Amino acid sequence: MKRVLSIICAVALLCSANLSAFAATFSDVNEQSYGWALDQIEDMASKGIINGYPDGTFAPANGITKIEAMLLMARILGFTSSVYDDYKEYITDLYADSLKDYSIQYKNEISFLLYKNIFSLEEIVEMAEAKELSNALRRDEAAEFITRAVGDYEYVLENYNTDTGYADNSSISKKYAPFVKYVRDKGLMLGMTDTEFVPDYQVNRAQMAVMLYRVIEQQTIVIKKGTVNDYDPDNELLVLNTGSKAEKFTIDNLKTTLNGEIIDPNDYRINAEVILVYVDDVLVAVEALYELPEVNNVIKGQLKEIVLSTTKTLSVEDSATDKSEKYVIDDNCDVFFDNDRSALSSLRVKDYVTLSLDENEAVIRIDVKERTETFTDGSINAIDVNEIDVNITVEREDGKLETYRPDGDIIVKRNGTVVTLNDVLVGDTVTKCTLTYNKITALELKSDIANSTGVISEIVISAEPSIVITKGTYETRLPISPDVQIYVDGKISDLYALRVDMNATYETDSNTVKKIEVSSISEVNQFSGQVQVTNTAYGFVTITGSDGIARQIYIKNTTSITRNSNGATRTLKDIKVGDYLVVIGSLKNGAYVASTVVIID
Repeated sequence: MKRVLSIICAVALLCSANLSAFAATFSDVNEQSYGWALDQIEDMASKGIINGYPDGTFAPANGITKIEAMLLMARILGFTSSVYDDYKEYITDLYADSLKDYSIQYKNEISFLLYKNIFSLEEIVEMAEAKELSNALRRDEAAEFITRAVGDYEYVLENYNTDTGYADNSSISKKYAPFVKYVRDKGLMLGMTDTEFVPDYQVNRAQMAVMLYRVIEQQTIVIKKGTVNDYDPDNELLVLNTGSKAEKFTIDNLKTTLNGEIIDPNDYRINAEVILVYVDDVLVAVEALYELPEVNNVIKGQLKEIVLSTTKTLSVEDSATDKSEKYVIDDNCDVFFDNDRSALSSLRVKDYVTLSLDENEAVIRIDVKERTETFTDGSINAIDVNEIDVNITVEREDGKLETYRPDGDIIVKRNGTVVTLNDVLVGDTVTKCTLTYNKITALELKSDIANSTGVISEIVISAEPSIVITKGTYETRLPISPDVQIYVDGKISDLYALRVDMNATYETDSNTVKKIEVSSISEVNQFSGQVQVTNTAYGFVTITGSDGIARQIYIKNTTSITRNSNGATRTLKDIKVGDYLVVIGSLKNGAYVASTVVIID
């Protein structure tokens, strides 16, 4: 739908406050020299969209720059309309921080184009950084600008190809060709001749006046003010006060924005003032401009009392602390029941509410949900048990962490069996969680049992013990269950018997270690061979024996290294490729560790 272009003409009708006081006749524009543009120039000048110079000339042959074209686009889109008079400074402030580092003419008008989504902030910044805004506007670029003004930029990108139909099509950049074709089809721009478009030709003031005139001529736009009355999400109807009466509008093909950003109409504040944009008597856009208060705190709990007097207040029992607090309700507070807009008068004691508070602890939004809610996704991220209560943190599928307290009568099922909270493990998958007033009353979980092997590289013995298992180049830290079973050489043991570098076979339940089996046996070996590799950084050598087997030998600081010819003590750095070694060591957890190395001369 060509909704924004519609805006274009609308403004033309509302620009009367800026009409030029002079008769729109210029000394350098006449039937002989610019007959093809005379009427359009005078019409655009009379509407205050494109003006002449103080000496009474129009300078029709003067070229237009990109920034000047943007200025004119802002005017035909409503910048000069009295409807926006109260909002211009606010609109400019929306983008002030983003544009403050750039020297840009007409920042008010550029901000207006950003607000209207004619250009993106990234596009404006890119042009400003490349210093393109003061460049001459070429005809192919003008085709894109006009398409943007009409509101069909995305439509053209999706539906138009690069075959413009002009004889000089090959000279038209593929970037601009779809827009050239579009403006030709719509009669908004014509070729320089009957057959050629001439994309590199600079657009002059007379041509721009004609283009903008054609844009405005194509449709009738009216812009006026209104207020939001209500929104019916079931029937997708937005109720607006448009002057003296309330009217219902379907949101199908209706663009609803707040501060230039597209929003759900349900998010509009009731009684908020809005700008209504009509095209050919059809409402196509609703625009709101107001600052949303920042949420400083969120309280969830059961509504205990509500007072709707001059100073409106409510009391809520916080589900996180079980304490009741009284809060003042802001005059512009929004109320939603299960995401549907409602009113304060609909609130009832015992409702479960979420309060959004501003920096002054005033309630600016109230969300009401059913007493009981259920979700069926996520996993247990943490279980915090203290002297007062238990906090269970769930990581939802979207990555969000949510912390709840269990109800005193909580029912827990794990893998279909009724268990206690003590049996819940980090990593358990949540198949169903029932919340009543934001406390867990029922929790259903499943776990994954897995067996694996690796080398112990770290052991943490504390109130929450854990172990790091290394397998190849990967390390995994796993929590250890309080009732873990540990076996050393087949005999039951405890955490204190575990050692770094032990090979372990272990069982996990939801990534929590439930069973560990290790061996303390070291097999003593003696072997010899020629050195093939030395690595002082990682502390090993590789030797190949007479049996043709290559063995990687780890040499520690405690390893005794000597030379047989003189008995002199040596270090790993003294061992060279080609040396013949005799090694005495042990096979520990699958790796050869040398206790004695003799270099044979």
